[in-house]
Amino acid sequence: MKKDFNKNWVELGIFSLGVSYALYAFIQYILTPICWWLTRNIFEISVLNDVLVIFEINELEVFTLQSLTYSLIGIISFFTGYYFFPTKKIRKETGIVTQKWDVRRAEKVFWCLLLSGFALKSLKIMMGVSIAEAVEMNIKHGYFTNPLISFYLSFNWFHLLALMVINVTYQEAKKEKLSAQRKLKILTYGYTLFFLVVTFTTGGKTATFFPLLGLLIIKQYYSKKKINFPKMILSISVLVVLVFVVKQLLAEYFQAEGYDTEYGLGFILVYILFNRLNLSHVMAGVIEKGQQAFPDGTLGQFWVDMSFYGSDKTNVFDGNEFGRAIGVATAGDYSTGVASTNMGELFINYGIFGIVLGMLLTGILYKIIFSNCQQRFPFFVMLYALMWPILIHGMESPVTVLYSVSIKMISLCLLVQFVIVFRFSRPPSQNNPIPKSTK
Repeated sequence: MKKDFNKNWVELGIFSLGVSYALYAFIQYILTPICWWLTRNIFEISVLNDVLVIFEINELEVFTLQSLTYSLIGIISFFTGYYFFPTKKIRKETGIVTQKWDVRRAEKVFWCLLLSGFALKSLKIMMGVSIAEAVEMNIKHGYFTNPLISFYLSFNWFHLLALMVINVTYQEAKKEKLSAQRKLKILTYGYTLFFLVVTFTTGGKTATFFPLLGLLIIKQYYSKKKINFPKMILSISVLVVLVFVVKQLLAEYFQAEGYDTEYGLGFILVYILFNRLNLSHVMAGVIEKGQQAFPDGTLGQFWVDMSFYGSDKTNVFDGNEFGRAIGVATAGDYSTGVASTNMGELFINYGIFGIVLGMLLTGILYKIIFSNCQQRFPFFVMLYALMWPILIHGMESPVTVLYSVSIKMISLCLLVQFVIVFRFSRPPSQNNPIPKSTK
């Protein structure tokens, strides 16, 4: 069955924030405790036991009854705000954000963003940034021996914005059946392929997953077919595993540091699902030691993350320090960063009431974003393709980081929209002056 393109209302299936949040929250807080209980009371799976035993070796609690209860309270609070907050009054259906794009102007903005991304890197070099140190700190999985190549091919937000802008522009031209669609198709496919290949060679898994998922979201907006929900879940799961396997094979071939290449793929996949994506043990550590480790709170991190590039930054809430403080990272580990989760940081600052009220507010904000982005206007398509990975991946981040990153990305998208659609008024022509009156 085909969609009606005359309607600007879009069903996004698994990419709907409520659906994807529920699925990811289940993986993060509930799945591992369930599997831990099953393997100890009903049946055993060797590869799963091999992963769960890591918690015992590191003397970590997989979960506690209190941490599981608080996690469920936080999830319920989120969905209370998400589903019961009335969004009709704050849904933007007119104004600059709902204006269509001029594809020629949007293409020019694409080039400006692309060049700005490389110009920013050149500016960093001119400001005295050490390329070798920058590559060592920020590019953990690069395969190029020349640090200058790795530095310039580690894409930033301008490159990512350019990717989304040109894909939305092409889809708009295709939908309107404009003559420019053929040229835009070549440009869009060429840059998309270049972008994704680069992320495989100079970035971690999220460097590929985030833009790839954003592109799938854009495709979903303009797809003429109704969503087959189970098929979509299966397709995305296969795609995620495929990207992971390719990256793992590349890491083994290049003997890259930072990847677990000494274990089999089966073990690594289970390890990622039940250890890295799982956050139940983090919540257990936060509730036991978080408030004692950070008695002054951590909300000042918001202003650190909001500060401009080049300003002095001292993290209030360093991930590695946090991991060691709550015992999730070993005492001698000064490199691994541990994410506190939204609920974890709210608990550190305000206790259980912080989880209830903070997650309620977060659910409302997610609903506001999703309710507006269900409209098939170019701005909302671009915004949602960029914000969905931030909002879903940001579930594991401190709430201060989630909010600051979201504000900056939304601001950049608004700026791009303004440049594309704003029309400057022309002054009266000097070649046709008003005639003087004659007697």
